Amino acid sequence: KLALARGVGNRILETAAKGKEPDANDLVLIQGYSREAMFWLSRSKRQIDKVGAMQPDYGKRLDVAATKSYASAQAFADRIKADVAIVKPRLSVQQMFELGSQAVAAQFELNKQVTDALEEMLRQRVMASSTSRNVLVGSLMALLAAGLAVAVVIVKSVTGPMQRAVRAAQAVASGDLDFDTEDRARD
Repeated sequence: KLALARGVGNRILETAAKGKEPDANDLVLIQGYSREAMFWLSRSKRQIDKVGAMQPDYGKRLDVAATKSYASAQAFADRIKADVAIVKPRLSVQQMFELGSQAVAAQFELNKQVTDALEEMLRQRVMASSTSRNVLVGSLMALLAAGLAVAVVIVKSVTGPMQRAVRAAQAVASGDLDFDTEDRARD
């Protein structure tokens, strides 16, 4: 919206410099663009403050760009109110364009800083999620291995004595009454 306000502001100043009345639609547009730009900047500042509360290091880094962007946009909006919207230009078209360009450049810098911070936060969250997933998978594999080991022990503790009992029964059936059942139980 700042870039749109800059363009409309320049059009109004060029018209005024020619001694003509600016278009009423342009006057309405520039006030709307200016108001809307300040609304979005205020909103982004509040969101950056929330990030700062959750992640102080990111908040500090973003606060510098946000403060610069907000101040630059506010200076531009104030100039629009003072000069352009009431058609009392004290700035040249070039000065208005430069002031608007500074505000737009500060906004782009803020957007870049926010994007970089969000990418870093996302990368950290993905890494934390990957670590959690790996720990969970490792824990599940360890539990599975422990479960298999317990199952093998239980199977052997049941089948071993049964096999001895079957051998003893076969020995008795074949007439070997001296067969040792090898009772190794401790109970």
